[in-house]
Amino acid sequence: MGLDWIVRRPKKSLGSTRSAVAAAPRYLTRLQAKKLGAAQAHTTTEQTTATTDTKRDSDQDKDKDDDEDEYVANERIGSYSSVHALRRAWIDAAQAWLAGAGGPSAAANIAEAARTLRQWLQPPTLWQQTMAGLTADPMVRAALAMGMPVASMMAPEGINYALIPDRTDAPEIKALRDCGLQGLQLMVKHSDCDGQYSPGEAADILRTYELIQTHLASDKREWSESSVVPVLRASVEHQMPVEFC
Repeated sequence: MGLDWIVRRPKKSLGSTRSAVAAAPRYLTRLQAKKLGAAQAHTTTEQTTATTDTKRDSDQDKDKDDDEDEYVANERIGSYSSVHALRRAWIDAAQAWLAGAGGPSAAANIAEAARTLRQWLQPPTLWQQTMAGLTADPMVRAALAMGMPVASMMAPEGINYALIPDRTDAPEIKALRDCGLQGLQLMVKHSDCDGQYSPGEAADILRTYELIQTHLASDKREWSESSVVPVLRASVEHQMPVEFC
């Protein structure tokens, strides 16, 4: 199983109208049959019916094509587990960019944004583990007794998703927005198989990527360029949402 991002243009089927018209065979009228003669009318009727049947079959095939969505972009981002690694790489790259950032962003905003990203990487607290029911799990208790890193069960790749807000307008990420990194929250905090990005959100993620791309390791940058970026660009270009599946 893996995470796919798609951009598709739904086609509106016209089959119900077109098929209803095509379904009525165009036979000759009685007057026409009389004028042409019985034999000729019989032959002409068969030809007309055959032509109508052929057209109806053709229209039905076209209706089937019209019912199928056109995929503008369709990319496999990665397995569900590997996507966590890509998100972590983007967070690390954003931290590196903030460390050398300057220009129009105020120093206070940069410091606050960096603090926000450090929070996202904090190990889950005992309270969070308790709320998730982890400390009540016998296997977790055994792991704790053996000194194993239980936090990784709640924070894949070290990302503490519980501390990342769901809303892009949340006050906790105002500093990220001020620094142009609002797309990072969208990239990191979303469902693996439900929901979508609007074209505007896709544009925000692209802007964030443009800032941090040089701080990504070569393999993560290639990964992003070959799968993530093309779908986002298609969404912006065609003004259609990115769907997760």
